[in-house]
Amino acid sequence: MAEASVWRPRALSQTEESALRAWPPRGEADAKLTREERAAVIELLSQDVRRPITELAERSGLSKRRVSDFLSAMTTSGDLVIRVDLARRLTPFPIFAYYFLTVHPSRVGQIAAQLGRMSETRMVARIVGRYNLAVTFWLRSLGDLQRLEEALDARLRDVVIEDRTLVTRTPKHVGHLLDDDSFATRGRVRVLPV
Repeated sequence: MAEASVWRPRALSQTEESALRAWPPRGEADAKLTREERAAVIELLSQDVRRPITELAERSGLSKRRVSDFLSAMTTSGDLVIRVDLARRLTPFPIFAYYFLTVHPSRVGQIAAQLGRMSETRMVARIVGRYNLAVTFWLRSLGDLQRLEEALDARLRDVVIEDRTLVTRTPKHVGHLLDDDSFATRGRVRVLPV
């Protein structure tokens, strides 16, 4: 519904954001890699997503063109998503909260879209169980939790906040183990390619 690739830390100017959005991956790239080749590139990226294509090619045994085509095709298809991740305590948004909401099934899509447009929203997901939406927010202070709930009540009358959870520590994020200050350690949980 909405996830971290659409969230912005509000650190770039409009011009800088536009330049990033204008970066076009090659949509017609021939990216036919074997399962083993795909797994090798994905494993290298899971270790360090900032690796240059030259290094990915050298370490995987593939040509730079094949790696570039593979990444382009993955980006175009949405199988590879570029997103911003940083240690939350270094941002103006150190408070991380999960909200569990109930919305009439016919309005889930509309409500999720509205929630996704809120600047504090980090993720919106449809879930199965007692609630039908889970939302994560990054906020500036604990006091913002009350303001957020008041804003949700005022803007989204059909939403019932069923539960909320304040996240005080995240030990693992996107496969990387984190220390007590939310910095990535060298440890990681292996990503298995699909």
